[in-house]
Amino acid sequence: MIQNLHKLNYAEKHAILNNSFWITGTTNITLQEALHGGSYVFEKSFDYIPTANKRIKSSTIHFQVDDFLKIKVNDKPESLEFDGDIKLDPFQLDIEISPGHNVFQFNVRNREFTNEELKGIANNNPYDFIYTLVIELEDVENSNVENEENRNSLASQFEN
Repeated sequence: MIQNLHKLNYAEKHAILNNSFWITGTTNITLQEALHGGSYVFEKSFDYIPTANKRIKSSTIHFQVDDFLKIKVNDKPESLEFDGDIKLDPFQLDIEISPGHNVFQFNVRNREFTNEELKGIANNNPYDFIYTLVIELEDVENSNVENEENRNSLASQFEN
């Protein structure tokens, strides 16, 4: 479990997450959930519209979690489970963004604790995560675009 005090300035200490915030459920967890753990699913979707002069060079999710996280991108199989307790620096996972609609599913799992460890307070076992998606674009070489247009133009001339 990442300590709440550590979470307050986590993004400030890790530049890649500087504009990110911890995401958690909108309702408090019950003591039963805190004791027995639980699984929580968050989704984020967006549209990627490719252009003729740019393409995606790389796309990476940088994140941290309290306690465990699996990530599913579109219809691809889920990632391995990441354990936020074993690493203080952000994790990173290279992913593939598709043209059109993209859906990220974040499956957060909370570990079990004893009532003594929680001191009877459910909020002592929060579940949350923080992430940022970094998409690096690169220019498409003009010569390739021009050559493709020229080939199409020549092909249409020969068809007539």
